[in-house]
Amino acid sequence: MNRQRRLALLSPLVITAVAFAPAVAAQAASPGSVPAQKGGPSCELEQVGKKASPTYNLVLDSFPKNTHVRAESDEETVSGKVNRNGDRTFKNVEYGEYTVFYKSKGKNQKVSCDTPPPPKDKAGAVDLIDLDFVSATPATADCKNAMKFTATGVIKAKGKGTVSYQWATPGKTHAQQKVEFTGPEESKTVTKEFTIPARPDAAAGSEQSSFADLKVTTPSTASANGDFKFKCA
Repeated sequence: MNRQRRLALLSPLVITAVAFAPAVAAQAASPGSVPAQKGGPSCELEQVGKKASPTYNLVLDSFPKNTHVRAESDEETVSGKVNRNGDRTFKNVEYGEYTVFYKSKGKNQKVSCDTPPPPKDKAGAVDLIDLDFVSATPATADCKNAMKFTATGVIKAKGKGTVSYQWATPGKTHAQQKVEFTGPEESKTVTKEFTIPARPDAAAGSEQSSFADLKVTTPSTASANGDFKFKCA
């Protein structure tokens, strides 16, 4: 067989191999030929119940099986083990932005959770920061007769909303009052006029004691002791 004839016989084989190459490549690139990879750990704060008064579940998915996890937010911390599928649901948790901490292959890991929009009572809600009793005036009073005083306190809060408060003085708890806050951190001065019964047996110049306690009732509860002293004229 001469050289020219051998080349003629080999040519169809080369052409056939080249023709099959794209088909093989297409088969290798077919999406169905590669198993889908399961996603990594994830978590989500799910709103359940009515929109007017929602509750929340923290749903964890695809964590390393039987791993201990700890989920933290500014409002609450919950912890426990996920199941053998890597899942866990913490029910009735407080609303907040949660981060889940866990270990995988000896290394500390964390995952930030998806969070729905805040409920209306959380969006821009007022938060009490501090409560103080400042003073009660005057410093001297006529103890032979009923004595009038003015108590002064300071309520410090941030956020937009209403703070309810009330005063308690000797023999009386006064009606609730309200003060409005507009957003930034601010302090509001509150006052109350009240009367102390006469102390006819008190000597002139003697030091006397009384109180005007200040209490916040909403959005949270707090109280400031209002003990003060005065002298009989």
